[in-house]
Amino acid sequence: MQNVKGNTKTGEVKVRIINASRKLAPCPKCKIVSKRHSVQTRTLHEIGLSGPVTLEIVKSIHWCDACKKHFSIPLDHIAPPSGRYTNRVRRQAVALVVRDGMILANAAKYMKDKYFVNVPTTTLHQWLNDEGFRCKKKSEKRCSMKQ
Repeated sequence: MQNVKGNTKTGEVKVRIINASRKLAPCPKCKIVSKRHSVQTRTLHEIGLSGPVTLEIVKSIHWCDACKKHFSIPLDHIAPPSGRYTNRVRRQAVALVVRDGMILANAAKYMKDKYFVNVPTTTLHQWLNDEGFRCKKKSEKRCSMKQ
């Protein structure tokens, strides 16, 4: 289910609500089907072409009686577990630096101007390191593959 709130003409953020909540889910450790214990909302920044977009993902938290632990359905296909940006934002920002040869500051500005996503250069630098690229000294301004 997906709901959209906001008005992009007035500069408001468009909010997309995605329901990823389930009544039952298998425990990742023991595979026993467990009931939903509670629900949480996770907020992520997403690429928007006509204005800023925020994803609000409603996810279920489950309790496994066998393991005596809480777990939730993984959303790795949307974003990393502790990330604030979707995988699409990450891929696009890294591609601007690697494929198009932009420096970090220009790539961050381009993401903000074209896609309405404010990605700090430090976050972009970390994503590049995670992908196996090394950004050298500030004076060199380019990133290359780690050797």
